[in-house]
Amino acid sequence: MPRHLTCSGQCCRAPSVAVVTAIAVLLGGCARTGVRRNPAAPPLHYTVSSQARDRGSRAEPVVIEMRGDSAGYYFVPDTVHIRTGDQVTWKMISGGPHNIAFRDAVGAAADAINRDMPNRIADLSSPMIMNPGETYTVTFESVPPGTYPYHCTPHLAMGQKAVIIIDP
Repeated sequence: MPRHLTCSGQCCRAPSVAVVTAIAVLLGGCARTGVRRNPAAPPLHYTVSSQARDRGSRAEPVVIEMRGDSAGYYFVPDTVHIRTGDQVTWKMISGGPHNIAFRDAVGAAADAINRDMPNRIADLSSPMIMNPGETYTVTFESVPPGTYPYHCTPHLAMGQKAVIIIDP
């Protein structure tokens, strides 16, 4: 090996250790999969009060927070039970931009979600919510009972997914 390419002593080992450490840190950050939560965050699951529904009145609107921080990108709560006619509001807290995109809806259910989503930017997709405090509201007026997974398009690869379950 030519002399200018050989390494003798500690001078070459220290940079190598630093490079390996840096790569490990970067790969560790990329290895995050699924939803990461801040332990101080509120509980993930929320069920609309059946008492309000039994009286024949509408339930209180459900508010889902959209967050992105050192714990990851996530919706709080990540699972919501509602009934047809209930209203859901997504509120941007941090880590935007965010949006709502229903990924598995097909047929009549997809048509109903599209009808109920105001200001869509694409099929089954809300506009981007850019600033903390901004909201996006959908009244699930015509969506039939079922399970409707959704995600944030910009943060799908980072695991920002959730589910709305419309109970009969």
